[in-house]
Amino acid sequence: MLSLLVALASLLLVPFVAGSPSPDGDPDWRGHKHHCVTDREAAALVPRFQELYRFADQAVADEILTDDFHEYSDSVNWIIFNATKPPGAPVHTSKAEFLATWQAVQAATGPGEPFEPLNIWHSCHTISFRWISRTRPYPLIGVDVLELHPKTHKIQNDYAELNTAALLANAGCSFDCPA
Repeated sequence: MLSLLVALASLLLVPFVAGSPSPDGDPDWRGHKHHCVTDREAAALVPRFQELYRFADQAVADEILTDDFHEYSDSVNWIIFNATKPPGAPVHTSKAEFLATWQAVQAATGPGEPFEPLNIWHSCHTISFRWISRTRPYPLIGVDVLELHPKTHKIQNDYAELNTAALLANAGCSFDCPA
């Protein structure tokens, strides 16, 4: 009788043990990640994201972005669309749109300026980082918050802001402000 109870109890535990992720966070048989992003994953994803901005590479985009990737940035909307989009409106609403924009920009201007992370923080499915691009005469400093898809850890949303005054001044714009 006792052995029958032990056998039944062990059968009841099988779904929990079989369905749980491995301690090292390996994906399950479908490729879904059921764990929080690790320090190592966050530290590896940020440079790949920066590489995507510099070179607009399709393979990198496929590796790190979801197809429904959205980018939100009032700074970028203000510069690109002359403040015609409402605050909070997305800059891009898909990976394809994002990549097409950056490929067109880079075809006209060459690779983007390199930028380096100053700080990287993360929670379970979000990575935040501050960065600097050592442009002249003024460095650009910005912040990005990357929301990751909970199953694949690909970037689903990017919320980004940067010092637009420095960007415009570096492009030759001058500002005459009242005293």
